[in-house]
Amino acid sequence: VVHFELPEQTDNCGVAGQVATPASGSFFEVGTTPVTVVVTDVHGNSNTNTFHVTVNDAEPPVIQPVVNMVQAVDAGKDYATVTFAAQATDNCGIADLIATPSSGSQFPIGTNTVTLVATDVHGNSATNTFTVAVLIPVTIITQPANQTVYVGGTASFSVTASGTLPLTYQWNFNQTNIANATNAVLVLNRIQPDQAGKYAVLVANPVSSILSSNAVLTINPAPVLQVMQSGNNLLIFWPVDAPGFVLETSSSLSPADWEPVTDAPLQIGGEYLELIEMAGTNQFYRLELSQ
Repeated sequence: VVHFELPEQTDNCGVAGQVATPASGSFFEVGTTPVTVVVTDVHGNSNTNTFHVTVNDAEPPVIQPVVNMVQAVDAGKDYATVTFAAQATDNCGIADLIATPSSGSQFPIGTNTVTLVATDVHGNSATNTFTVAVLIPVTIITQPANQTVYVGGTASFSVTASGTLPLTYQWNFNQTNIANATNAVLVLNRIQPDQAGKYAVLVANPVSSILSSNAVLTINPAPVLQVMQSGNNLLIFWPVDAPGFVLETSSSLSPADWEPVTDAPLQIGGEYLELIEMAGTNQFYRLELSQ
């Protein structure tokens, strides 16, 4: 829309009026448009003149933002075939919108930049960019393994996975997520019977997630001491597969009096043996889970 003022016209007998075509306040197309001015005096005599209005298009197009993209590699490939839509607007019309790389291209693993260039019908241009991140989906390499422990013992489950970092982990117990269990290794200390069951972990990255197989935790009752007398010696046996348990002794049942037996036990097959010479005084023995 162009507004202009016409100069004051003169005539010996007086000016009746002047008319501009197109009038001030009209819409003018891009380019040069002639404006015709007709001046008429009070006796009907008229004169005509013209001037030109030139409208230039200096406004660049507007490219609609494209949200940064994240995509997994194509199956069995080291690239992703990525498609996207780009749009641009302009008051006078878009002549061309070019994306480099173009939609449908094969993008390598990593972060790739796409450049958009829009050009309008009068040669004005605008540029915008967005990124395409191509990631490797998660694959579990080593599944968590079954565990068998004694009550009060420690169990450790672990998973090994590959894929574009960062990887996230969420362990579950019998299909219920475990609070704060978000590492590749899950350690359970001082296990109680109600913790027996199935453990699994969900491993994820921004483009995929995969649930591990179940690892079964079996909990055996606390190991029991077997005591035998041989002559003047006391033979104390307990199972080798009860790690973390220590043989302790005390001359009373007071909790403060218990101390570890300092002599290292012998291992005979699947059992430990502690050989103790009887001294003729009362002595108590127990297995205690080490702290």
